[in-house]
Amino acid sequence: EFNSFVTELCEAAGFRPSRVHGSVQSVRAAADLVAQRVGVALVPQSCDVVMPGVHWLPLEPESRYPWSLLWRDGDDSWPVRVVRESARALSRKLGWMAGDRPSG
Repeated sequence: EFNSFVTELCEAAGFRPSRVHGSVQSVRAAADLVAQRVGVALVPQSCDVVMPGVHWLPLEPESRYPWSLLWRDGDDSWPVRVVRESARALSRKLGWMAGDRPSG
């Protein structure tokens, strides 16, 4: 899903990215490849201090990635309920979805 998002973002900017040998699904590995001068990586802002010599720059225009939540089936613990309820409230407030999906 994230790789498709990156590909679509790059195509909208006018190019198609190419994956290099050693590509993996982790921010740390992406930062290592960037540090080795193999290429660039699309990562969240929280990665701006990953390692010396690697810099983070916000995309313009700002892009949106469709994040989601995962939890264990049947887990109705307080922390899980709070996160799910908070996500639903934020979604409604910001109009992220046409309507609430059934919980469960």
